[in-house]
Amino acid sequence: MSNRRDFVKAVAAMSTGALLGGKWPSAWASNRSPRLAKFIQPLRGVGSGGIPLAASDGTRTRAGITAVHYSISMVQYEDQLHPDLPNPTRLWGYRPANIAAGDMRHLGGIVVAQRGVPVQVTATNALPATHILPVDASIMGAEKGQGANHASVHLHGGFVPWISDGGPHAWFDPQGGYGASATGSQPGSTIFNAVNPSLVAGQAEYYYPNLQGARMLWYHDHALGITRLNAYAGLASAYVITDSYESETMTTGYGLPGPLDPRTCYLVFQDKTFVGSETEALDPSWYFAMPASRAGDLWYPHRHEEGRLKKWTPLPAPHPSSVPEQFGDTILVNGIVAPYLEVEQRQYRLRLLNACNSRFLNPRLLFAKGASGVDATEAATNKPGPAFIQVGTEGGFLPAPVMLNGKGQPQLLLAPAERADLIVDFRDVPAGSILILYNDAAAPFPGGDAKEDFYPGNPKTPAAVPGFTPDTRTLLQIRVKARTGLADPSIELLKSGMQNPLDAPYPAGRAHRGATGCAGAAADAERRLRCLRPLDAGDRHRPARVRRRHARRGIRPSFRRGAYGDRERGLRRGVGNPQFISRHAPHALPPRQRAGAVAPGHQHEQLCGRSADLAGPAAGARRQ
Repeated sequence: MSNRRDFVKAVAAMSTGALLGGKWPSAWASNRSPRLAKFIQPLRGVGSGGIPLAASDGTRTRAGITAVHYSISMVQYEDQLHPDLPNPTRLWGYRPANIAAGDMRHLGGIVVAQRGVPVQVTATNALPATHILPVDASIMGAEKGQGANHASVHLHGGFVPWISDGGPHAWFDPQGGYGASATGSQPGSTIFNAVNPSLVAGQAEYYYPNLQGARMLWYHDHALGITRLNAYAGLASAYVITDSYESETMTTGYGLPGPLDPRTCYLVFQDKTFVGSETEALDPSWYFAMPASRAGDLWYPHRHEEGRLKKWTPLPAPHPSSVPEQFGDTILVNGIVAPYLEVEQRQYRLRLLNACNSRFLNPRLLFAKGASGVDATEAATNKPGPAFIQVGTEGGFLPAPVMLNGKGQPQLLLAPAERADLIVDFRDVPAGSILILYNDAAAPFPGGDAKEDFYPGNPKTPAAVPGFTPDTRTLLQIRVKARTGLADPSIELLKSGMQNPLDAPYPAGRAHRGATGCAGAAADAERRLRCLRPLDAGDRHRPARVRRRHARRGIRPSFRRGAYGDRERGLRRGVGNPQFISRHAPHALPPRQRAGAVAPGHQHEQLCGRSADLAGPAAGARRQ
């Protein structure tokens, strides 16, 4: 194999490609993961022995505001994701200071925060210079000379100051380089110095006010030109906010399992493809792009389908190329391949996150075909299991519970990055039963392509056989055991009025207004318009009232349609700053969800200026 690998790399270096008839033997980079036995390893839980929790290393006080502090490094490490993989998988991830290098696990660094108690994170970029996946150096943000280890930490779903939003242009690298949105107006200054003036090269500081009700957020990389690779490589973890309302639901009368209750299970789904013995044959250019790759490492698509590409351009695509979508053939749950979960005959709370790059999921419970052998690994699609009761989403608790996946009920659907907070009742499931958490959502959604739907019996995926991966339908096996010990108080849910009172709903017609009342909203819109860059020719001809209305609704000043559309969620341009600032700024939130200040000692009005201008004198937040 090594001789053939050397031959492939040598051929790849020849521009004429004469030895291969002028083109690669495979016009499109495809691969197939090795077969791995399903459901032979237990699901990793949260905490000791499982996915590491981040522990605080103290507090930081600035301008009279005290925040709980965490130190988190972005590192490369290895983790055995399945016993049958020949080597541990090389990954990138977030390692909190309390976790030793040898104890790092995939998706580690989970942060548990309390509403109203700010969190401050010092992030250190310790990533190696060479990426573990192929990098397209022809796209913005990843050009040659840029390096392949820049990163930006984004708290997905968090209401945070814009300087801590982790935008694509706010990246930083180990060498002390910073993106255009992160650099300040003074030489050597960055937006991160507004929160921590003592940062050193290769570090960034993030401030999270946590003025949101109980919910599951997650943080991941967001660096320009490389987000898809960094998140896939492992730069992602959970961020759980708790509050007094959730504590109330845990008491008698509600009985909801708490965020760290043994009956609360966090389930993070990813689809991956692994390098295996067939990779050289199926993707001859892989080892040219990744010469140090080995079996067990992650594989990522890096060449376009030339047949489709020629419809758009006669020019050849660069190699590696940025492929818009990625669909893996092997499902990971909580960072490992095809695990099983043991539950007792009790009610459980399942908190789901779809962390796939592109794949939608419609998880539901089905009984297995049998109780042992291969039949215990495959679902009987005509034998539904317990239904779901959804009580929350990425936006916190729902106003009322929703019944899902039962007879005549809607089906749960999770797009990438979406979350669901569910109650499942296993009390009436016979002990010894085997359930399969099953998914058959189309990929790409909603049209689908049969070759991206891996399951036994699909003629487009002949590698899928019962009992083994590749398989994208059987997500998780659940083994039901008899209850031991006392029964738990029954979970009692209100039919309505469940929404967290600490979360102010968006009033109809007033979403994202920064002030109360029509006059206040108009004044706020005028102020925002003054913060925007000059309007283009088409915008100048729009009436002022239209521009104000669009500003209130978060619509960009450019109304071009097409590839970018006329609405770019969460983005603004500031005077003197050619890069984006986030709509997650405090003035864009409902009154009860505003962060008090951009950072300790920095006022809202300063959002319109350049980033380093934030480092002014300490001042209290201006309440709007």
